[in-house]
Amino acid sequence: MKVEPWKRFDAFLEWAAKLTGSETIFVLDSEGLVLVSRTAERDLPALGAALFNLLRRLQDALDSSIEGTLTVALEGDRHLVLTDVDLAWDRYVMGLAGQRAVTRSRLSIVSEKFAEILTESDEET
Repeated sequence: MKVEPWKRFDAFLEWAAKLTGSETIFVLDSEGLVLVSRTAERDLPALGAALFNLLRRLQDALDSSIEGTLTVALEGDRHLVLTDVDLAWDRYVMGLAGQRAVTRSRLSIVSEKFAEILTESDEET
C-alpha cells in the first residue's frame, strides 16, 4: 500500500514535535517557501528564511565550514533552532521552536529522518 508523501510529512511533524518538545516545526525550500509546517506562527518561517539566508551568505563569503545550524532566542523564553537539510538536488531549512532549544543529537535524528522521507518521495516519482 502506497502512503501519500503529505501523510508521511504530517506523521513526521507529529513525531518530531514529540521527540524535540517543539511547539512549532516548519521546513522551507531553497527559496524560503514553506514546504510543510506544524502550528507555525506566521512570522517564524519568514524570520527563519532571512536568518538562514544570512548564514549561507556568510558561509560563502568566508569560504567557511560554519556549521549549518543557528539558534535564536525569542520573546517569552522561547528558542528557534534552524538547521540545514542539504540534499543532492536541493537545500532545505528546518525550523523548530519551543521553550527549550533542541539538542544537537535530536536535531540530527530529525534532520536525517526528514531527508529520508524526501529521498523516498523523490524515488517514487
